[in-house]
Amino acid sequence: MKTGFKQFICLLLAIVMCFSIIPTSFAAATELEDGYTQVNANPDEEGVATSGGFLNKGASGYIDGNVEGDEWYMGDAGNYISFTFSGTAFRLITAKNNDLGIAEVYIDDQLAGEADLYNSEWIKQQVTFEKTGLEDAEHVVKVVVAGRHNESGTGNTIVVDAFEYLPGIFAPEGQWVTLDDNDSAITYTDTFQGDFGGTYGGKVTF
Repeated sequence: MKTGFKQFICLLLAIVMCFSIIPTSFAAATELEDGYTQVNANPDEEGVATSGGFLNKGASGYIDGNVEGDEWYMGDAGNYISFTFSGTAFRLITAKNNDLGIAEVYIDDQLAGEADLYNSEWIKQQVTFEKTGLEDAEHVVKVVVAGRHNESGTGNTIVVDAFEYLPGIFAPEGQWVTLDDNDSAITYTDTFQGDFGGTYGGKVTF
């Protein structure tokens, strides 16, 4: 009986140790009220990759007021952070300050524009680049440190807080998408709606 109990304790400890070495997961993507999905600029998040820079969690002033209390900090020209998503629109969320610079924004390896992070003082969670009307497909956005700044600025640093994208109708291959019957992507002729409890969205279109 004692031997069995010891074996049970050993097994329990082994399970606990296995779970203790699993990396801590970060906050999941957040669905915003306007239909966009927000993803923290962290290489541990799905779709995010980096080359150069670091995850800044401790510099007061830089991270205060950010989406998850951190940011991807890049100081050298050519450093970049990229984000892969499926959808039709994209927004870049950064802070702005007088010591922040200009970033080049590429979409699917094509230069789409620039994000100027200059402001006379700190402001957080700003949309510094936006692109709509993208093909409903998978896209890769790359934010690159340009190594230059606004004529009124003093530095070239780029800090990226989050990415926001508008999911399209069509999901990547192998994934299903559920559309409510009153979704704007669906059109009807000669129909009416009725209220039915227990159905998706509470209504059914005939």
